Amino acid sequence: MKEYCAGGKRSKLLSLYRGIDAKGMGAEFFGPFFPLILIFSIYFMIPETIIDFITSQTCATICCVGSSSKDPYCFSAFFMFDEQESSIYFKTSPTSFHTELLNENHFVAGTIHPDKLDTLLVRGLQFRGVAVGPNHPLSRRAAIAYSSKFPMSNSMPGEIWTIRLSHIKMTDSSRSFGEKIVWTRAEERLHVM
Repeated sequence: MKEYCAGGKRSKLLSLYRGIDAKGMGAEFFGPFFPLILIFSIYFMIPETIIDFITSQTCATICCVGSSSKDPYCFSAFFMFDEQESSIYFKTSPTSFHTELLNENHFVAGTIHPDKLDTLLVRGLQFRGVAVGPNHPLSRRAAIAYSSKFPMSNSMPGEIWTIRLSHIKMTDSSRSFGEKIVWTRAEERLHVM
């Protein structure tokens, strides 16, 4: 199992750093902390394998549990992935049962499988995160991004929710049988409204 709190576009960022530094722009724009800023950016990136997989899929199963109920409840949703925010956006009805549960308890877990299953090839991922509603600052860009990926969604009523991913475990047997790639967001506090 490969564990990441980093990965992704490390080589692209390093070449960007070298290019900027060669022009003498690193210190000019970022001061003496430019190498630290670069390392900080690399540290929080999701590995490209996960990004490639998640951006090529459209449907997720999301599980939530209300604070008053101890029974988990799962629902399926079309989603879009925002690589920059390491977040998932999905649309749902404000009157649905799972929206009621999400308003009580913002912690979620879920799975994403290939849209087209191959029974000989095990691929998919599990995730955990925090779901926030349409009035949260994280959701401001969600509606625009979601409607650009799913233009037909504009004709359907509903709200765009955001899942701020905190942990991803991907199984990818296309690389080697049962290979696991794990990414965890560095600890942060998310204010839920």
